[in-house]
Amino acid sequence: MAPRVHRREEAEGQFLRKMRPTMDELLLIDLRRWYSMFRKRYFGNSIPPVNFVVFGLVPGKVMTNVFNSRDCLGFAINGVAQNVAASVIVVSKESNWKERVITLLHEMAHLKIDQKFGRNMGHGKYWRLEMRRLAQIGAFDRYL
Repeated sequence: MAPRVHRREEAEGQFLRKMRPTMDELLLIDLRRWYSMFRKRYFGNSIPPVNFVVFGLVPGKVMTNVFNSRDCLGFAINGVAQNVAASVIVVSKESNWKERVITLLHEMAHLKIDQKFGRNMGHGKYWRLEMRRLAQIGAFDRYL
């Protein structure tokens, strides 16, 4: 005869199963951790701290439809430049971890340049110079 399980024990078991993080939650934790590390290491804490950045994951199809681009892996909105409380970084769910890291660095470069000029600067001269600086100091070496 199987041991009798009380309702309370059953409820606790269900609660603990619900506490397991989903893959999306784990990816967001990774993004926040990488952001904090890269902010200090490559940006000298010059961009917003992690608690002022909202991170999101979006299916690749949504990125493709919104940006009319097959290879869009992320986007950033600089809160400081747009006079809102937080900056936003969104990354494609379908990307692998190396693509996520490179995309995160790409979006962090946008945050830095947009913050410096107080508006969206896109992929212009100053953003390209920032990306070149990141490449020269080895920010992408482990991920390419």
